[in-house]
Amino acid sequence: MTMSGGRSVLVTGGTGHVGACLCRRLLTGGDRVAVLSRPGADRSRLSGVDGIAILNGSLTEARSVAAAVDAAAPDVVFHLAGTPFNPPTHSLADHVQVNVNGAANLVAALQGTPARVVYTSSAAIYGPGPALREDRLLAPGTWVGAVKAAAGMILEANARMSGGTLTELRLFTPFGPMERPGRLVPSVILAALDGRPVRTTAGLQRRDFVFIDDVVDALMRAGGRTQPGVLIANIGSGTGVSVREMVSLILRLMGDPVPAEFGALPSRPDEIPEITADISAAFRLLGWRPQTDLETGVAQTIAWFRTHAEFARRLT
Repeated sequence: MTMSGGRSVLVTGGTGHVGACLCRRLLTGGDRVAVLSRPGADRSRLSGVDGIAILNGSLTEARSVAAAVDAAAPDVVFHLAGTPFNPPTHSLADHVQVNVNGAANLVAALQGTPARVVYTSSAAIYGPGPALREDRLLAPGTWVGAVKAAAGMILEANARMSGGTLTELRLFTPFGPMERPGRLVPSVILAALDGRPVRTTAGLQRRDFVFIDDVVDALMRAGGRTQPGVLIANIGSGTGVSVREMVSLILRLMGDPVPAEFGALPSRPDEIPEITADISAAFRLLGWRPQTDLETGVAQTIAWFRTHAEFARRLT
């Protein structure tokens, strides 16, 4: 594969919500972008985007990960691939194969290369709580939280042993354009556009919503970090918002076209009652803080889904 200009960047999970938004930003900055994508993956978020090299292969296959690293010769690897938290449709074996074995395959493929790694972990590694800090004892209460924590430990240990550079961003609840339709914000918007009542749980659980543009800003800052060692930072808004408040805000900004039926659905058995971030380390270590307030981010998201509703319904 021939590449020219900027940094050489390899992205895993580049066809997903966060990954596709990141790839667009990388291209505008002049970077050369390659995406490791398994055959059959939904690549529609990258349709019409020129300049991305798609490398067919699976993160769960050591040979294809090694081939992707060899082809891309990356200066930076953004390791975003993983199994989804919600809805919880994957088995423990699937979670381990993609997250834990995937991290091990990436570490093996990068041995002897100077590539810096940016890893997106999850707030689920902490378990519940308000204003969670990076030095909190990890206590995941879900399989996703457990395997993301394990993958992070593998990548952290490798960076320490090899003298490499790892930046681990622990994402809380990203939202925005191109998010999967089954997630909270898109599901409410699409229901309202269809004229269907919004059926949800009681909505008392609190989340730390952060707009996708701000998440990408954090990733870009992390990708520019060159000093060896491990840096870990939470990426959120720093403010808890209940699901009920978020649903009500979305509907208000849309003109309250349908009712919200709070309590119509039961809570999941593994529901986390509250999970919010202390984001002071991200500012101290990366100079990052979110720039988009909640209402502005929701309004921009609504506008995108209004324009791209049919496309959005088909996203996976």
